[in-house]
Amino acid sequence: MTKELEENEEETDTVTEQIDNLNKHVVEVINKEETHEKTITNITTTTTTNTVEVNSIKRQKRTLLRRRNRQKCSRMFPSIFNKFKIEKELKDESMCPCPGSGRGKSQLVLNNIDDVEDFNYLVQGLFEKNLAIESAFFEQSQRYYTN
Repeated sequence: MTKELEENEEETDTVTEQIDNLNKHVVEVINKEETHEKTITNITTTTTTNTVEVNSIKRQKRTLLRRRNRQKCSRMFPSIFNKFKIEKELKDESMCPCPGSGRGKSQLVLNNIDDVEDFNYLVQGLFEKNLAIESAFFEQSQRYYTN
C-alpha cells in the first residue's frame, strides 16, 4: 500500500507540475496577447492619423491646382475673367464698377432725335429694362444746333 501511495503521490506531483506549467503558459499567452493588442491599436491609430493627414494634403493639393488653373486661364483669357471679376464685384458691393475717379454715373447721348415723343419713348424703354435707375436730363440742343 505504501507503494501505491507513493505512486499516487508521484502522479499528483507530475499532474501539479503539468498544471503549473500550463498556468505559466496561459499567463505568457495572455501577456503576449495584451502586447499584441497594444501594438495593433498603436498601428491603427497611426494609420488613421496618416490617412487624415494624407486626405488634408490631397484637399490642399486640389485647391492649389484649381487656383493655378484659374490663374493660367485668367492669363490666357483676360477679358472673360475681368468680366467675371466685375460681375462678382457688382454682386458683392451692389455698386457699379467705375474707374478710380468715377462717381458711378453714366452719360447717354441720344443723337438724331427730332421729336420729343421719340425721346420719351427711348428713355422709358431704358427704365422698363432696368438699364436706368435715376436720371437727370439736360437739354443741350442749343450746343449742337443753331436756328
